[in-house]
Amino acid sequence: NARKRLATNKYSFVKFLPRTQCLTPRETLVNIQRNKKGDTGFDMEKFHSEEYQRTFQYLTQFIANGSNLDTFSFIYQPFVMIGDPVDALKIIIKYCGIRDPSWAELYHFVNFLNIQLRDCEESVFCNPLLVGDLLQGFRTFAVRFMIQMSRDFATRSLSDNNLGVEDASRADEDDDLAPFQIRRRWELSPHPYIFFNHDRVSMTFLGFLLSQEGDLLHPGTNRVLEQRLMEPTLRGQLKLQGVDFDVNYENRDRMARIENLCSVMGIEYLHDPDPTYELTTDNVEKILAIHMRFRCGIPVIIMGETGCGKTRLIRFMCELQAGPDGPKNLLLMKVHGGTNYAEIEKKVEDAEKLAFFNEKIKVDTILFFDEANTTDAIDLIKEIMVDRRVNGRAINLELTRLHFIAACNPYRKHTKEMIKKLESAGLGYHVSAGETDDKLGSIPLRQLVYRVHPLPE
Repeated sequence: NARKRLATNKYSFVKFLPRTQCLTPRETLVNIQRNKKGDTGFDMEKFHSEEYQRTFQYLTQFIANGSNLDTFSFIYQPFVMIGDPVDALKIIIKYCGIRDPSWAELYHFVNFLNIQLRDCEESVFCNPLLVGDLLQGFRTFAVRFMIQMSRDFATRSLSDNNLGVEDASRADEDDDLAPFQIRRRWELSPHPYIFFNHDRVSMTFLGFLLSQEGDLLHPGTNRVLEQRLMEPTLRGQLKLQGVDFDVNYENRDRMARIENLCSVMGIEYLHDPDPTYELTTDNVEKILAIHMRFRCGIPVIIMGETGCGKTRLIRFMCELQAGPDGPKNLLLMKVHGGTNYAEIEKKVEDAEKLAFFNEKIKVDTILFFDEANTTDAIDLIKEIMVDRRVNGRAINLELTRLHFIAACNPYRKHTKEMIKKLESAGLGYHVSAGETDDKLGSIPLRQLVYRVHPLPE
């Protein structure tokens, strides 16, 4: 078999066809450092952009003088080249928190950090000329925190192909499922957040505690996430200003949590859209994480078991944003195995019409694809969410408040005992597992707990 494959590759006509190879940022960096000819390299237009320049210059200052960033000010000069592209790529890869990031993950890190840093520059709390005497070092703390927070938003939750397998006999099947496994579960990962509120004169602290020494702590376990993130002197100054990092957010009442949501999301009318909804700290963090991903153009995909509360979370978020007796701003599409391209395209057109009206009154519109990975038209949903196109047609660029969310069922195989029971029942098993073409890699779809299709990269 090995000889046959070698002979086939040797005489294959494919090698004579033109070929375009996509390189990761790390591979691009290696080629640039080796002066390898023929490769495109780092996009200079992106390097000169405000997003990359602000991120690069702040990270450079952080490396050179991380203990004091209060006096650093970023001034964007479009036609002035500051720094070296190789250094920029090297530094951004190092701080994005991903060992071998894709270009999309790198861009999400840069874009999120850029927006947070821009908000930081506009905040009165981070202006040393206004609060330098009262909050010395606060801007340095905020920038360091923004870097930590941006890593969380840039890292996707799906696993990669480098995971090991426990059972060698099932290695091929495990490899087929590995790219779709959850790399990190939301509930088990820390999510320390600082949000610059919509009014730009207040801030929201969420999901962390600070020790007396200034260490960043996980609120549930008191595990140290980062040492000496804040100077003890600054911590004392903030306490005098009414910011107490000893108070656990879990102890706050429901209306205080809703007030935090409204402050960050820029919602004027404080109200509880659904008193029956359990608004836990975890759900508050999820809503704010979705909101920030919308703001930064990061695709939102929620993965969880059927009935775990995905739809209700999105509905609560939309009703809160719409306000009391507000307009309709959520379109729900129940995706299933029979959903086709035309139905998805029609739903997007409906969402565009609704968003056109809501845009005038400054209300977000969300099209929610529930159980998106149950249809073989998943590639169109990917095009809509990532490229903002529908069968090649660009979605109206003026609809900046139109957002898309996809909820996916998990990729999990039945146990051997359950597969044996299903096969013995005979329902749908008249074709043997080895002969069926309906597979995810080498695994028949019917052996999965949910009949799902692979997510496009």
